[in-house]
Amino acid sequence: REPNLEESEVAQLIRQSLEADRARIVSDEGEESQPEESEPPTARSMDESEIRAKIAALELELEMSQKKADQMHEVLDSTKSHYDQLEKKYDQANQLLRNYQEREKELLSREENHVEQLRDKDAHYSHLVAQLKERIEELEAKLEEMDQRRQSIANNELTELRDKLK
Repeated sequence: REPNLEESEVAQLIRQSLEADRARIVSDEGEESQPEESEPPTARSMDESEIRAKIAALELELEMSQKKADQMHEVLDSTKSHYDQLEKKYDQANQLLRNYQEREKELLSREENHVEQLRDKDAHYSHLVAQLKERIEELEAKLEEMDQRRQSIANNELTELRDKLK
């Protein structure tokens, strides 16, 4: 169907039919002035009734076409409205997705920082534990050395006392 109903095929047919009617009326008037070839009145009325019937049929078809065009415009408007709603929902969904992705990046970054801090603390504590173990070993070695000295001194003193007692 054509969007401009005045230039549609149906409208053109109606115009052509009207022009043909006018031409026929003009020629009929010319023939009436010439009585030698006059049409019988029943033939003329049959032509007019056929033309009127065609015009009525074309007008009915035009009206139906206009109604259908109006319905299609309503469907188009409804579809546009639905499309706008869907586009709005799509934009909202995209925004939510971007927000979630950004939040996920932030959480991953925090987690990585936390893991790095834990590794640093673990390394620091491991170093401190190693230092403490070394210190404990040193102290145990000194303690054993001092214990041996004490025993040696005690043995020497005992030996001296025994020697004095003899």
